[in-house]
Amino acid sequence: GGMTSKQPCTAVLADVTIAKCAADVSTVTCSWSTTDTEFSYLIIKLGAGATILPKMSSYTGDFIQLKDNAIKNAAQTSYAMTGSIQLTIPDNPISPVAVLDMPSSVGLCDDVHLSAAASSGGGTRSLSYSYTITSTNGDTSSAVAQIASQNPNGASVDIYLAADYLSGGATYVFTMTAKNFLDKSSSTSVSLFKSTSSIPLVTISGPSELSVFPSDIVDIDSVGQQPTQCSTSAASTSNSLTYTWTQVDGPVLDFSAITGETSPSLSIPENTLKYGYAYILSVEVKILDITAGGKSSSDTVTINVIPSEISVTNALGSNREANRALDLVLTANPSDTMSVSFPWNYAWDCEGRCMGDLDSCLLESQFTESCGFTSAIKELFYENAASITLPAGAAAPEYTYRFSCLISREPVSDIRALSDYVHVSFPDGVVVDVAITTSGNLQLINEEDALSMTCASANYASVTYLWSIKEGDIVSSEGLIGMVQTVKGVRSITSSVIYLQAGILTANQDYVFRCTVNEAYANGTEVAQGGASGSAEYFIYINDPPAGGSMKIKATSTVDEGQPIDVDGSSKIDIDLDGIVDYLDGSNILDGGFQTLLTKFTIEALGWVDEYTPLSYTFIYSTCPNSPNCECPSTCTYEVAVALQSSNSATAFLPEGTVYVGVFVYDYAFAESVFWYSHPLLINPVDTA
Repeated sequence: GGMTSKQPCTAVLADVTIAKCAADVSTVTCSWSTTDTEFSYLIIKLGAGATILPKMSSYTGDFIQLKDNAIKNAAQTSYAMTGSIQLTIPDNPISPVAVLDMPSSVGLCDDVHLSAAASSGGGTRSLSYSYTITSTNGDTSSAVAQIASQNPNGASVDIYLAADYLSGGATYVFTMTAKNFLDKSSSTSVSLFKSTSSIPLVTISGPSELSVFPSDIVDIDSVGQQPTQCSTSAASTSNSLTYTWTQVDGPVLDFSAITGETSPSLSIPENTLKYGYAYILSVEVKILDITAGGKSSSDTVTINVIPSEISVTNALGSNREANRALDLVLTANPSDTMSVSFPWNYAWDCEGRCMGDLDSCLLESQFTESCGFTSAIKELFYENAASITLPAGAAAPEYTYRFSCLISREPVSDIRALSDYVHVSFPDGVVVDVAITTSGNLQLINEEDALSMTCASANYASVTYLWSIKEGDIVSSEGLIGMVQTVKGVRSITSSVIYLQAGILTANQDYVFRCTVNEAYANGTEVAQGGASGSAEYFIYINDPPAGGSMKIKATSTVDEGQPIDVDGSSKIDIDLDGIVDYLDGSNILDGGFQTLLTKFTIEALGWVDEYTPLSYTFIYSTCPNSPNCECPSTCTYEVAVALQSSNSATAFLPEGTVYVGVFVYDYAFAESVFWYSHPLLINPVDTA
């Protein structure tokens, strides 16, 4: 893989370009990558609020402009690179995934909430939304007008329709189309039946169809709601909802091993679902109140189980020097999170050789010369085996060789047939065989993770060790010493094992660590004069946390159990003049914050992106005294409002006072970002007298 070096974008990009890369230009990062070619590429990671656009049918296209007199060769002896290049649309542009979260049936007196918050595919930018409604047996005119008033500019993630906008006994089809900044769009439709009587409501959060890996823990959340406003008793039975999850289709599940069969949230343990199958689950909500007549409603979700990716990162071990006088054993050690009995398949190859040592042979493009092996040795690479043995003396000492292995396992797909490679040199003289092993899954190392690396020598009992960094944002010995943990009061890079401190590695950064081993005298501390030596290298990439997102908060009433009410209890307020009543869009933000009598809120995390999906969310809040000088959340501890869940939307009750609301966003590897809503909520108690 290529090596990267991060630096501020202000060092390489013109100000006019950086200004379009994020609302906060300090969040834009730049790095250079060789990516196994003879050329270096500038990688620009955009931040939230980016406005830069490529050339497409609806836009002329922005330019990436380099900073004047900023980029030269490493020796600073070349002319400076200048100029600009117009952005073009990617060959395979990202497309949105439209998700419309809403109930499939409602009671006569129930309002309808449409949420597109779980839609994705906008990168770090907001999607635009359009909504349509059709019906063969109900009037749609009032609903159409209300949708238009709530979504005047296509930016509304949520649409609220009061009960009297839809006719009882009618079926309506709602269609939502999501479009991203690349003019790519997708649509989804949900059918809703409006009952002629009061019924409880239930909605499964998120998309109605999702794809998971067999190794995933699958959490499904539903939200139930009482029948509303048709009768006083129906609105007051807040503890009488019952939930029942059942299976509609798919291989039979053992619900005794599944958590939450009679609760709003269902949790299916890892390796419970079988790949290649679709499971349909249903949740039914009943209310025991007599005025509801024991009626119920239900919602379903389809779970498609797809094969998960195998892991081959560093499967062939570290780049290393080998003893030419000994056989070289190459062993592949892949891993698989799927519990399958299929055998592994291996296709070995010597891709080429490069004149020089490990330091001078770095790029794939350098390995152009044939490996020069005899026919008998070439046949060794045809073996479908986890290990192959290259006989002693087969490799020439003046070359570094690039060996690779295509590793696959049923059920074969693009993510279950992957290659790994290793560079091995065979210098003249006696060489110590060195290998590096590590703790943890190196595909998923995060900034906050601690890491241990072990250097082992196979053919000498008495040796010395020296660790160094060949590539990374710190390459000095002093810098490496500062990265390792203290063991028995000493920071050492001369032992066989080093422990890197948590939080010391930089996200979106490549590191190459080297261990050099020298033959030692019997005391084990002094390098033997003229003795053997050897080295090995290990590549690590540090995972980026989720980025680019924001939050939205909407207030709902605690009085009528989920029904929005006016902030001042009397009139429809629209302070920001966006055509949407402020208690619905949560936007009546003045200098003092969002002031409301309400204590029940819908919180949504929007626009978060990451390489390792799916994402998960924990919603939090922090309280402060009612003071204009309150410095929360930076000086306050936080409480969990809604524990870790897969849905990016949650409903939470918040306490009276000045409340800051935030969210932890986690990727599949549990790299985390925290985001705080920009304004406090000033919550006053509801007067129940």
